[in-house]
Amino acid sequence: MRLRNFESDSEEENWQIIQVTKETGEIKDRIVKDQKIEKLLSEIDFSLIDQLLVAECQKSGTDPADEKPISRANFFITKKPNNPAQAEHHPLSRSIELNPENLRQQATDLGISLETWVLFTVFHETVHDYSFTKIQGGKEFYEAGSVGNLIKDLIFFWRKKPENKITRISGYQKTETVIKAENPEEPQNNLTEYRRLHEFFDEGVTDKIALEILKTYQQAKPDTVSKTDLEKLIKVYSSTKEKSGHGRAITLVDKVITDISHETGVGTETVWQAVKRGKMGVENYNDEETQKILQAELPANVYREMTR
Repeated sequence: MRLRNFESDSEEENWQIIQVTKETGEIKDRIVKDQKIEKLLSEIDFSLIDQLLVAECQKSGTDPADEKPISRANFFITKKPNNPAQAEHHPLSRSIELNPENLRQQATDLGISLETWVLFTVFHETVHDYSFTKIQGGKEFYEAGSVGNLIKDLIFFWRKKPENKITRISGYQKTETVIKAENPEEPQNNLTEYRRLHEFFDEGVTDKIALEILKTYQQAKPDTVSKTDLEKLIKVYSSTKEKSGHGRAITLVDKVITDISHETGVGTETVWQAVKRGKMGVENYNDEETQKILQAELPANVYREMTR
């Protein structure tokens, strides 16, 4: 199975090319210089990261062989005003933005070196990049110009069709973006609705995999991450008090694994391997039947957290 599943016929591929070109152009407009972050990125062994994640994908039933491996070229050091995010992954263009100010602040807050935090952030975003990704409804949505908020295109689009939706599945996270036309003559007054499911759970799985990869990377390249920093990072992501919420996210994943193990009699490590396959290979997690099974088998509070 392919790792990335978009509309595939030749006519529909044009929207991908147009959107990727537009997206990368906007990212390049936000680029800032940061010699320290540049140096850290230049020292990362991306071929080893690719090797580790390709192995996980293959165990999960996906084949990334036809994809370009992740490299330094996928990463851009950018700045978005009033944006608290430290990094952002764009699944269509496979571009990853890093915000140097926010990365420094988080490293300081966690009490670990900037080198370790940048490396972990790179791993986290790369795990997103190697997650199974499916986009439906993208052609008409993007051709309408709605993502770029091009008012003249939106007027044409909303007069033509009252509603359009793009659905994106990335790992466990499902995002629906819906455009509704309540007033076709004044499209600027129409709303874009974002519906997200399983985002918190997906972030927890992503962090858990990223920590595993960081440990393996550190064993292969012990000079890149100090054992003290690694221990601090593991402790932070085991804490439910961690400010960004990712400690709580991993705790949720561990609860789900424990509950499934208890209900099925299968060992927790086997369940964890199945959870990884669900992120990097199996695309039926968001099926209605699967949701019914999870809702029936998991404690109500755990299932509610899982769908956040």
